[in-house]
Amino acid sequence: TLEATIILPRWQRSNQTSGTVPYALRRDWDLFRTRLERHEQQHVRIAERGAQEVQQFLTGVTGECATMDAVVNERVRGIVAEWDDYNRHYDVRTEHGRSEGAIWPLSTAVARR
Repeated sequence: TLEATIILPRWQRSNQTSGTVPYALRRDWDLFRTRLERHEQQHVRIAERGAQEVQQFLTGVTGECATMDAVVNERVRGIVAEWDDYNRHYDVRTEHGRSEGAIWPLSTAVARR
């Protein structure tokens, strides 16, 4: 079983801010949050592919429990490590989402392009 939880930042007004939030600021926030969520969902998809590989491996395992335990644990740890590497490489490639526009404030992302 794979369970993934994504925790995203939430817009929260301060008591110190007056009235309405400028449209452009709220638009930029919504765009940032959408891009960040898309980036994090890709991490979930990578984890799901890793979980599928573990499931496929376990489906084909046969033998005595006593002798298979170490073999299975070692192989599953290897699969998990491999997919953890895919997640790390994804973050390196995307600069933790920056190259996908998941950066706040967005003006920083625009200035970098």
